[in-house]
Amino acid sequence: MMTSTSKGLISINSKEEILQKCREADYKECLINAYPENLEINGMLIQSPNFVLIDLDISLCKTCIYPIRKLDYLLKQTLMQIKEDIHGQPTVLWTGNGYHIYLPVQVPILDTKYEFSKGRFQNLFSLNSRYCDYYVSEVFMQFVEMFDRRKV
Repeated sequence: MMTSTSKGLISINSKEEILQKCREADYKECLINAYPENLEINGMLIQSPNFVLIDLDISLCKTCIYPIRKLDYLLKQTLMQIKEDIHGQPTVLWTGNGYHIYLPVQVPILDTKYEFSKGRFQNLFSLNSRYCDYYVSEVFMQFVEMFDRRKV
């Protein structure tokens, strides 16, 4: 967490502590990190991705005659895809320059599944490989990003 009165990030362990720090800062610039501090133990990932933010920004439609209409269409298509593919119930907020779609997800930690483990793909994660310092989940996310860009 970080507030206008804190000197950088501070660790919080309870809801009561969050409220106390917010009161101390007079509720100004109170930011809460959505992710835990410790994501790994002994080099093994222990926290799977559990929250997705999709940012649909007006700049996506800057060449359109009616950018807001196009943005609304993109929002509708995105929400329909989320509903069809993962049966998700996202929260949608207008940010003043577009939409933020907040989607909680439950996914396994790939690093703990043998099918995706470093042990199964030793060449990919060997010491002289470009992925030697990466988690399996990170490499997978890079692949998804490249795959998704080719689709567009």
